[in-house]
Amino acid sequence: MTKPLLTKTQAAAEIRRVLTDFNRTIPFDEEIIVVTENVVLLGFKSDALSNALFDFAFPRSLSGTFYHYTRYGGFKGIVSSAKLRLYNLHRRFRSGEYRTFCRDYNLDGYVRGEPGQPEKGLFSELMDDLFYVSFVDKSDANSDRLWQTFADDHAGVRLTFQVTVNPAYPNFRRVSYQNGSQVPILRALQDAFARYDRHLVSLGMSRMGGFYQRADFSYQDEHRLLVKRVPGDPFPFKVIPVKGESYKFIECDLVRASSTAFQLKLMEVVCGASRLLQNRVISP
Repeated sequence: MTKPLLTKTQAAAEIRRVLTDFNRTIPFDEEIIVVTENVVLLGFKSDALSNALFDFAFPRSLSGTFYHYTRYGGFKGIVSSAKLRLYNLHRRFRSGEYRTFCRDYNLDGYVRGEPGQPEKGLFSELMDDLFYVSFVDKSDANSDRLWQTFADDHAGVRLTFQVTVNPAYPNFRRVSYQNGSQVPILRALQDAFARYDRHLVSLGMSRMGGFYQRADFSYQDEHRLLVKRVPGDPFPFKVIPVKGESYKFIECDLVRASSTAFQLKLMEVVCGASRLLQNRVISP
């Protein structure tokens, strides 16, 4: 069966229509769009449009002061090593990490399969190469639920970090949650080209799932610093497997920069109310 005709001009018109529906204006030339028999490609001739879509769906976070909640044992490990671990996405596999985004936005090349059946696709390899650490901004300083969930019900600690990110680094962003107002632009674009029996492929899409979570986690109001390992390319971090687990981690040095992309500095520690040092601030 012959597929419907789709020209660059038509593809550009579909994109502009969807942008209008979301009250967005992103100037672009139709010549940056690549149309093949099966896909519409964005970001391969120019990354301006694909980057703008990424930034709209998952807004970038600026350098600043952020909090990180952890158990007391985790805190002791951070202080003794002067390093912060970034785990790959397999650590939160059971929460639907990464695959939720792929299913919500019909990325069947990344994950597919009927309910109750083994999942297929590239998701496992992609999750293996995406490492992250979570932060919240200072407006969430008194979040009881964050203390309960991540700091051992007030028996852990809240760490304050200065997060400094190179402005060119694209992987420090706010997490977007299901039912949000921005991410559905990606589904609308997918649906627009599904009518032409084609998939939309945009530069950066393999990272987007690292900034997406289920709606029931929206109370976390999370910022994520993400590091992607590209197989075959130089990688400035040692990847360390966790014994007896399927996930791995890398370590960010808190004394000297581990990479030119970002630097983390531990500023202070606040113990939870359930510890003997109730609410005492300890400056390193």
